[in-house]
Order: sequence, then structure tokens, then C-alpha cells
Amino acid sequence: MKSKPEKSSSPVFKDFPVHYRINPKTGAEIPGRYIWTPIDESIKGFDEVLLCSPPPTELLKSPDSSWSIETMLKAVGRLIEPDSDEATAAESTPVDILSLDRVGANYYDGCTCRTSYPNNCAHFLSNAFILAGYTELLTSSLITARCPHRRPIRAQDMLKWFQAKKTGFWGSRMQRNTGWWAVYQETPGWQHVFVSDSNNWTYYGTGDFPDWPIQWNFRIS
Repeated sequence: MKSKPEKSSSPVFKDFPVHYRINPKTGAEIPGRYIWTPIDESIKGFDEVLLCSPPPTELLKSPDSSWSIETMLKAVGRLIEPDSDEATAAESTPVDILSLDRVGANYYDGCTCRTSYPNNCAHFLSNAFILAGYTELLTSSLITARCPHRRPIRAQDMLKWFQAKKTGFWGSRMQRNTGWWAVYQETPGWQHVFVSDSNNWTYYGTGDFPDWPIQWNFRIS
């Protein structure tokens, strides 16, 4: 998340640094000084840009959500993390056909760097993407924060990459039997990513929040 000092037209916020978030609908950068939240039309006198910024790091835990009957069951692709030789080979060997099912097969709740952050959804998922052959994530200019093994660690960065790579898009809760998707979910102040096999109604990631208002699904090959 980039930030820079800027003066605000509002004297209340003039001493706060400006941060930027990516609007999941348009892909545009939005400057702001507070965690993003929908505009309350009853509040007058606030500029929208001042209400459109996530924290520099993602939050510690996900908020409570009322689970719907469409909640997906977790499926972990592998139970044992790769050793260093396997991880090095995965990063250096070209893959002829990239696919999200390979990402699922390489997903586990961890990263080859063996470090952890308060929020690891993007961290562990990007590790699976890289082990599956999507090694461009190691050097992509879209990524603003990385772990010691260069895995992206922010959901907003993964969203930008999904948008750049997409070959298809579905803009609401995914439907069953529509194949594999890279999923971005958002609710006020929280962002989350995972991959899903809708044919088997399973996901690969640290969670799934079907009732969050933003459900963006990307087809990536």
C-alpha cells in the first residue's frame, strides 16, 4: 500500500498521510485517510475520498459473518509443505499449462518462507500460485509488499494481479458447476482472496465469506 503526505482541503484531516486502495469494481486507485466503508448518505460534509482507504496492513481477524447455506467446505490441496529443493524446482521449471486446479493442488496453510503474518490469505495463496508455475508473481510490478521468499502478502495486490490476468469475470457469488475461480471478497475494512473449485463446491485458502457484499470471481489461465 503506497502512501505519501498530501494536504487535504479539509482542516480536520490535513495532518493525516494519504493512502491508496484499489476500487475492486473499476481497478482505479482511490486516495483516502480511513478504512474503506460505504458512504452513509445521512452523513453530510465528508468527501468520499476521505472514506476510501484500507489500513496499510490487513486486519488481524475476519469479522463475524452470518453464514449462508452456500458456505463452502474447505479442501486443502496438500498436507505436507514442499522441501526447499521442491520449491526451488517449482520456481525455476517452466510449466506448459497454467491452471487454477494446479494452484489448488499446491495449496497448504503455509509458505516456503515459514513466516506468518496477522492475515495470511494472500500470503499462503500466492505461495500456491508460485508453486503451480505462476512465477511472474515473484517479480510483478503490481505487488507492493512481499514475504522473505517474495510471495505477495496483501489481498489488494492479488486483486490487481487477478484483474490484469483475467480471461473471464463473474461479479457476484459464484454459481455451482462453473469451474475454477480466483476469488476476491470484500466487506467494509476487510479484504480476502482464495481459489475455488465450484464443481466440487470447495475452496483453497484461509476462509470463505459468502455473505460479504463484494464477491468478484476471476477466470485465470
